[in-house]
Amino acid sequence: MTNYCDNECQRKHKPAHKETCKELQLGLALRRVALILHEAYLTFRENTFDTPIKRIVSQPHMLTVYDGNQAQNVTYFIPFPNNLAQNNRPDKMALLTAWVCNEPYAFLHPLLAKLLKGLTSRLH
Repeated sequence: MTNYCDNECQRKHKPAHKETCKELQLGLALRRVALILHEAYLTFRENTFDTPIKRIVSQPHMLTVYDGNQAQNVTYFIPFPNNLAQNNRPDKMALLTAWVCNEPYAFLHPLLAKLLKGLTSRLH
């Protein structure tokens, strides 16, 4: 909140404030879009998990994943091994985002386009 000495000072500052306020609102909107995409992708990956995992070892700053036997996988998608991640959010996120390259862009492009529709920004 900005305090002004009088109405004249407030009027003079209004154009600068208006631009700053627009940029702040755009930043907040983009952050919200990023959070929605992040959660949507993690949910998507959990529901389309396809890598049998036998065991994971979680250490500070390192997650070691021991693959199961892919040949024994009779379906393409398998249940996500929540029991191995033990509800540890960083481990779960690491498992859900490992072994993917451009997949998020391909699957989330339509959602991203809808979320960003109408938002404008200027590159500085």
